[in-house]
Amino acid sequence: MLDKTHNYVQNTWEKAKVEITAKKGEKYWLPCPFVPPCVTGYFRVLFYWDTFYTNKGLIADGFIDLAKNNVDNLLYMLDKLGFVPNSWSDSGTKWCSQPPYLHFMVRDIYEQTKDVEWLKSAYFSLKKEYEFWMKDRMTETGLNRHYHLPLTQDDLVYYYDYIGTNRIKIPMDIPAEEKAEIAHGYVASGEAGLDYSPRFRTFGDDIIPVDLNANLYGLESDLAEWSEMFEPEKTGFYKIAMKNRKALMDKYCLGNDGLYHDYNYLTKTQNTFVFSGQFMPFITGMLSGEELVKKVMLVLENNHGVTSTEKDNEEGHIPYQWSYPNSWAPDNYLCVTALEKNGLMDDAKRVALKFINNIAKTYQETGILWEKYDGVDGGYAKKNEYAVTEMLGWSGGVFSYFYKKYMGYK
Repeated sequence: MLDKTHNYVQNTWEKAKVEITAKKGEKYWLPCPFVPPCVTGYFRVLFYWDTFYTNKGLIADGFIDLAKNNVDNLLYMLDKLGFVPNSWSDSGTKWCSQPPYLHFMVRDIYEQTKDVEWLKSAYFSLKKEYEFWMKDRMTETGLNRHYHLPLTQDDLVYYYDYIGTNRIKIPMDIPAEEKAEIAHGYVASGEAGLDYSPRFRTFGDDIIPVDLNANLYGLESDLAEWSEMFEPEKTGFYKIAMKNRKALMDKYCLGNDGLYHDYNYLTKTQNTFVFSGQFMPFITGMLSGEELVKKVMLVLENNHGVTSTEKDNEEGHIPYQWSYPNSWAPDNYLCVTALEKNGLMDDAKRVALKFINNIAKTYQETGILWEKYDGVDGGYAKKNEYAVTEMLGWSGGVFSYFYKKYMGYK
């Protein structure tokens, strides 16, 4: 069952590849072919954070050139726009960015190629992304939030009406000004990649997210390391930035349980809700400790993988898809990697195998991979804000990555 599913994934990467059809200089030209999330359908453009997880599978399956093409395209977008958009499309470049995973992807490619000149170019591009987050996504606390690109009230009302009509069925009979105000929070949740989640509800722009700031700590760490090679006079700056971020996270987000929690910087309160993004500090080195990481795992691990959040009894009629019982590829990757970083290899293997066995069983039953899965009852996700989508992308990527690592195949 696992072997058959892996054969499907490995044999489909090339079929999913999108060749460049736009001419150089046209709006959505890219320098390289790329692998989008889907083989067919709507998601046939290059998305930002999805690509990290896709690349994990491409690299595991030996498609290094395809993975590097994806990263070169994201670097091109960054150099062209000054940020990496949600996706390379009209809607993707208009609304927001996504979680800043590009530095992780650059490291993955460099570890494969050892191309120092390529890394040097990527380093200077990543400095631009860091400047974007520090300039356009900063709060009065000194920590970062998700937000959106410059938008008019009409844009925000359109966004609100779109999700209310097509997705989470929010109230439509409210004034335009109120719709626009609420939409700030929803677009911010979209930039978090979590459209939508009970973590953010209607106030995603008010939250200091644990995973975003832990991710940026990792970016500062990578910039500090690579600056020693290319710009040593900047190394101290990035190391101080790391130290300051850690101190601020300890001040605002560190709970009595020893874990970091999302912080609402307007109400000045922590949210003790448990979610998979709490694994990110263990991945980038802001936190460590077997017992700490297991606190998150024990809440989120279920029969068929790790769920996005703990069970939420207050969400009412809104079927937030980034929540219990849904289990996405990022949720499981973050958990497994955090466990590995803290030496809990048996736990990591157990979680990884739960997730890929669910993918394989569901593939056997349906003949395809899906965007998201049910971590409690198994199968593809039944709790959706839009029609459940066929997916290769991060589902195939994390499947191959776990399969190669924990099934002993090389």
